Amino acid sequence: MTLQQILHLTDPAALRTFLLEELPIRYARRVQLVESLPNWKSYPSMRMIRSLYAEAFRRLRALTQDDNEDTFRRTLQDIKRKNANMLFHVVRGARAVRTNKSFTDDQVNRFLDEFLTARIGTDILSSQYLSITRPDSPTSIINPECDPVTVVRAAANDAATLCRHHYGWSPPIDIVDVGQVRFPFIS
Repeated sequence: MTLQQILHLTDPAALRTFLLEELPIRYARRVQLVESLPNWKSYPSMRMIRSLYAEAFRRLRALTQDDNEDTFRRTLQDIKRKNANMLFHVVRGARAVRTNKSFTDDQVNRFLDEFLTARIGTDILSSQYLSITRPDSPTSIINPECDPVTVVRAAANDAATLCRHHYGWSPPIDIVDVGQVRFPFIS
């Protein structure tokens, strides 16, 4: 699914219907990915990852179209909160697997690539739903007209501020604007 497609998912009911079907599949795939690792049960971090994703799968599968929007929203928020430290568990598990020579570096890299790519997609979809159903100001997590020059200028100003703070000086920074380039970007 592309950012453009996600950007057009602005109807909360339609997105909820899509997520009720899609998110359990995504969580189940990651459970299977962990379970496909030889001796995954011998690594506490891998057991934790599997447990968190299996619980997310069960909770989402227990929801139905008849559940109201608030129930779905609270469930998603709770899953995201419980999975907030997922990257820590993944890194710790990958290190343990690598340290114990259970996998080659290439195998670990393939696992991390597949796992983290899937995680990013799931997080974007969940965040989009939570963002467009925010009671105070519903909006997309995707800026459809990101101006890269503005982003680069802000980053350059931050870098110059840090240089001045730490070194008392900052080098000049030249930013070349090549024209009106705009593209969708996750804010």
